[in-house]
Amino acid sequence: SYSVAPELSEYYEQQPDWVACGQQLYCADISVPLDWNDPEREAITIAAIYRRADNGSDAPFILFNPGGPGASGYSWVQDSSDYLGTSRLRKHYSIVGFDPRGVGRSSAVECLTDFEYDEFLYGVTGFELGSEEDLNASREAMKDFIAKCQENTGELLGFVDTVSAARDMDVIRAILGEEQLNYLGYSYGTFLGTTYATLFPERVGRFVLDGAIDPTVSDFEQTLFQIEAFESALTTFLENCGTFEDCPFSGDVPADIETIRQLLLSIENEPTIV
Repeated sequence: SYSVAPELSEYYEQQPDWVACGQQLYCADISVPLDWNDPEREAITIAAIYRRADNGSDAPFILFNPGGPGASGYSWVQDSSDYLGTSRLRKHYSIVGFDPRGVGRSSAVECLTDFEYDEFLYGVTGFELGSEEDLNASREAMKDFIAKCQENTGELLGFVDTVSAARDMDVIRAILGEEQLNYLGYSYGTFLGTTYATLFPERVGRFVLDGAIDPTVSDFEQTLFQIEAFESALTTFLENCGTFEDCPFSGDVPADIETIRQLLLSIENEPTIV
């Protein structure tokens, strides 16, 4: 086992109360420092869950994060663990999900009411799309969103970051009794995984990083790259759609892209009621 600073021993040596919370599922709350630079200050809670391996309780653990940032690994394991990975993975590994700090069942960020959040995401300004008035209204909405996050979350908001979340992952590794962390991360989860590997290189076990984020580019560039990748994936899908009997598209890729564009525009103008 790895030595830790005395002020961290209460976290690394804790023994969470794992309780059955579904078929082959076990849940617990884990304590981690609010501020890793001042761990004696106060603790916050990380909600964790694992699906026991089909081979039984002696199987090694693999930690899972679906990305986001802000997606719930807890909910994924709770609701969809039988579809995570392959049957071979589920047989040989117990899959652990967690809500990173700031998320879901863990000590969480609070910003808007459900109604306010819907309006923030889907409301329209009434101005011409992309006009200066439209952009100014969007900027004001962002400022209001940030102010309410600060007001409703308090001190925690200043400690929701990737490095802290990666350090939290090492506490999870320790309390699971693993010398090295096995990890499966998608999208932003790849950034979380590479951050962990940077902080604790000697504790890296089997890592799978799917949909890797380049940590050397800005958020703006990353968003642009993602949009380009979505466009590329859509084009590839349309090029190959005809190999399936029930393909709804014509095989003329430019025409099919225009069909999709018109569909989205029609939904924007007359929303579909579900």
